[in-house]
Amino acid sequence: MLQHRRPMDDLLTAMRLAVTARDCHLVPGELVVVVVVVVVVVVVVVVVVVVVVIVVVVVFFFIYLTTFDNVFLMVIIVILIADFGSKYNFEKKLSLAVS
Repeated sequence: MLQHRRPMDDLLTAMRLAVTARDCHLVPGELVVVVVVVVVVVVVVVVVVVVVVIVVVVVFFFIYLTTFDNVFLMVIIVILIADFGSKYNFEKKLSLAVS
């Protein structure tokens, strides 16, 4: 059976690692690794929360638009979102950054 981890579990694990590092008197190089892990985990948690909030807001907004039959306004918003996605294609930026 697979265990599903929540981002908060990773954050708590990173915090425990940081406390353990402080108590064990790690050398500066190991302490840097622990700090980097904590920072990365916090950034991942923030990004996940922001993406979830954006998705929820967009879904509820589209439900609101379809409820009141504002099809014209919904089409304009879909076109604007598609235009934004084409201008700021994150996959292209990521592939350029990797290569």
